[in-house]
Amino acid sequence: MRIEVKGLENTYFYVKQLPAKLDKALSKGNKRFMQDLRAETKFTAPRSLGNLSKGISIDNTKEKGKTQQWKLVCNSPYTLFVIEGREPNKTPPPWQELLTWNKLSATKAGQYNKAGAAFILAKHIGIHGTKANNFPDRAFKHTIRHFDKRISDALDEELR
Repeated sequence: MRIEVKGLENTYFYVKQLPAKLDKALSKGNKRFMQDLRAETKFTAPRSLGNLSKGISIDNTKEKGKTQQWKLVCNSPYTLFVIEGREPNKTPPPWQELLTWNKLSATKAGQYNKAGAAFILAKHIGIHGTKANNFPDRAFKHTIRHFDKRISDALDEELR
């Protein structure tokens, strides 16, 4: 009696390449998820704060032999003030950092220059404080619902 299995060589070749394909698919799914997260974070960022949404980007590590890690980057000097807020009667933020807001020139009908408007705003924030607005957390909670779909779509695409 003789048993012959056809296609075993093709199956062995497919299984041998499977870890690399899975790693590529997971990396692609993670990248798509991070792109969604960046878009949602830009969408939920407060619009009244000038260039805050323009400074939001994603970045990844590209070290050989290590797992690729993604991070959301907010390149704005006042991002921390927006996320955590300020309590009343605390030290105001430096007015130089407030100069990056591009809405400041319109305060008081153009009565002040930008530096003067930034100083007045910093004084107001010091006295009254600001409300915390954790927009990256809200964006993450909204986007994480679609994480499994992004990964499964990437796996389906890669393993066809």
